[in-house]
Amino acid sequence: MSQSVVVSALILFIASQANATLDAFFMEQADNINAFFKQKIGRVEKAVNQSYNDAVSTQHRVNNYIEEQKKKISEDVSNYIENVKETGREFVDQYTFVPTESEASRLDNPDLVLTVPSIIRRHGYDCETHTVLSEGFILNIHRIPRAKNGRGYNKNTVLLHHGLFASSADWILNGPDKSLAYVLADAGYDVWMANIRGNKYSKEHIRYKEKSKEYWNFSWHEVAVFDVPAVIDYIQVRPEYNNKLSVGIALAPEVFISNMESPLKSLAGITSNIAHTEIMYGSYEFVPKNSFFGQMHKMCEAQNMDSYESFNSLTSLRGHNRRVYGQATPPDYDLSRVTLNVTLFWAQNDLLSNEKDVRKLHEKLPTTTEMYLVPFNKFNHIDYLVAIDAPRLVNDKVLDVLQRSFVFERSPFYFDLRFG
Repeated sequence: MSQSVVVSALILFIASQANATLDAFFMEQADNINAFFKQKIGRVEKAVNQSYNDAVSTQHRVNNYIEEQKKKISEDVSNYIENVKETGREFVDQYTFVPTESEASRLDNPDLVLTVPSIIRRHGYDCETHTVLSEGFILNIHRIPRAKNGRGYNKNTVLLHHGLFASSADWILNGPDKSLAYVLADAGYDVWMANIRGNKYSKEHIRYKEKSKEYWNFSWHEVAVFDVPAVIDYIQVRPEYNNKLSVGIALAPEVFISNMESPLKSLAGITSNIAHTEIMYGSYEFVPKNSFFGQMHKMCEAQNMDSYESFNSLTSLRGHNRRVYGQATPPDYDLSRVTLNVTLFWAQNDLLSNEKDVRKLHEKLPTTTEMYLVPFNKFNHIDYLVAIDAPRLVNDKVLDVLQRSFVFERSPFYFDLRFG
């Protein structure tokens, strides 16, 4: 009995020990499984978190890329629009008068392309244009009524008359302080500058076409008898002109040309023959712009300023003279009837207005006529208009003659007749 009890106790002890060992085993296995799953879960969580972070980073990069592309596209569109605008502005500027500062757009010398009134105003003087009707011709007269920046009208009147192949531009060609028109205006004179029929500023006629024979059927006689008086009448009231005028000044007069030394004299015969030929073919203008002599004259113009393009070649034809005057040549003018005080300007180097011819004119005019030799032996015909020392050599003398005239005469009118 006691032996069986011992055996049972032993079995119970062994069983309890076995249970304890089994429990420990299962607990260990459970711990191992828990540790395994924790490890796997940690890895999964780490993998998931890394993927999430990678996705977030990728999204940021994508968003940044998209923003950069949007910004780039926006800049490209803006630049394209600005280029289109600039191209449009450049295109429009080519066909508009938008002011620019480009050197290429500037005129080297504006006076070469501007009209006389525009040139005068460009230099700061007032200028008026007056219209006079003479035998159907519309004569335009340019006027500088006052000094630069002056007010009112100057009292004493001066009429400047250009010569052959010229216009009122002659008197402003040399610019302020040198050209006679500006000098006289600044000295207190009311300056008028005539333009005779047929030149650039007096081309219009109320009846005749410019290319017609009737239009060009005139000479210096008609200019002197009709145009000049019409201009004077417009400026002042009538009566006789010897009483109306105070003094006359002739710069390089060419009334007589027997002693002319210029090569132009040798062209006289050729010109007469050409005149005959051109009249036969319907051209009545003395120096047509498209003719040989017209082109030669254009090359000789002083700085390409306004030129006089007309003079009637018919007066050189004997048949015309016989019909009009009853003789082969026109009659002489009776210069002894002139009572106006005249001063004749001449220069030693002037090949057109020779001393002998000027003295011949002096002998035929009243004894009160004076001669003035320009005190420079190289002074020539064109120097009256363009010489840099013209103020000292010419203009000062003109002002002196005018001043003496207006002191002794009541008439407030001076007449400058320039034959050359």
